[in-house]
Amino acid sequence: MRDKISSVTAIKYGESFLSESAVFQGGAGNKYLPISFIIYLIKTDSHTILVDAGCDTMPAFEMKNYYRPVDVLAKHGISAEEI
Repeated sequence: MRDKISSVTAIKYGESFLSESAVFQGGAGNKYLPISFIIYLIKTDSHTILVDAGCDTMPAFEMKNYYRPVDVLAKHGISAEEI
């Protein structure tokens, strides 16, 4: 018997801005686009699965409103051991 997915939750753990040129070929270097950093929590009948363990640095941007993914999960009542 296969597990059924009971929920999929998108959880934001940070945000930033990237220049359009960092996102699109030929994009403007002086135009910035907002980006959100998201992890996904999938719950099935018997498992809790984390998709995209996240990142905290990248050379092209400065992370704003950053929360460690493990801390954001704890706010949702999920411990690392449950994943």
